[in-house]
Amino acid sequence: MDREIIAYFRAWFSQYVATFSSSSAEQERNIILKKEHTLRVCQEILSLGHDLGLTDQELFLAEAAALFHDLGRFRQWQQYGTFRDDRSENHALLALRVLDEHKLLAKLSPTEQELIRWAIQYHNTLHVPEMENLQAVQLTRLLRDADKLDIFRVFLDHFHSPPEQKNFSVEWNLPDTEGYSEAIWADLSHHRISSLSDVRNRNDFKLLLLGWVFDINFLPTVQRILERKYVEEICRLLPPYPEIRSLEAELLAYLRRLIF
Repeated sequence: MDREIIAYFRAWFSQYVATFSSSSAEQERNIILKKEHTLRVCQEILSLGHDLGLTDQELFLAEAAALFHDLGRFRQWQQYGTFRDDRSENHALLALRVLDEHKLLAKLSPTEQELIRWAIQYHNTLHVPEMENLQAVQLTRLLRDADKLDIFRVFLDHFHSPPEQKNFSVEWNLPDTEGYSEAIWADLSHHRISSLSDVRNRNDFKLLLLGWVFDINFLPTVQRILERKYVEEICRLLPPYPEIRSLEAELLAYLRRLIF
C-alpha cells in the first residue's frame, strides 16, 4: 500500500458517506456521528502507531483498517434505525460486505487484504481469537485500542450534554434506572470485559465502558486513558456508591501498574 492508495480510500469514504445524507434530521445526525467517529479513530490509530514506531507501510494499513472499521454503520442505521447489532446485524460483518461489493481492497496484496479484513471483523468482538499471524494480531489490537479511545470520548460528550442536545442512540435509549447488573459487576470484579447482552440500564453501560480498561493492549493507550482522565470522568457519572469509589481507585491502580 502507498500514499496514493490511502488517499483514494479517504476520498472514497467521504463520497460513500455522502450518499447517506438525508432530509431526516435524526438520520443526518447519526450519519455525521459515525463519520466523525471514524475520522477520529484514524487519528488515534496513527498517533498510537507513531508512538509504537510503526513503519510507513504499517501506518497505511492501520489507517485503512480504521477508515473502514465502521463502514457497516451507515447502512445499519439507514436500514434498521439503530446501532444495536443485536437488533439488526453485526456491523463489522456488514462492513466487510460493503468492502466486497465495492471491491475496495482489490488494489492491495492478498496479505494486506487479509490483515485489514481480520482487523475489521474482530474489532468489536469480546476477545481477539488466537492466530499465528502476529501482524494480524497487532493490527487488530491496535484498532480496538484506537476505537475505544474515541468511544470513551463520544460517550463522555454525550453524558455531559444538556438533555435537549443528547443523542440517545449513542447509549441505545437505555432506561435511566437505579442500580446495576450483578453480571456486569462480577465481570469488573474479575477483571473481565462485559457483554453488551448484560447491559440493562445506563449505569450498566458506564460500567461496561470502565471494564474496557482490561482489554487495552498498548502502553500509549494506557497513557492516553490516564492523561484524559476517562476513568475518573465515567465514575463521576455513576451513583456515589462506596463500591464505585473503590472501583475507581482499583482501575486507576491497575492502569498505573501497567506503566510503572
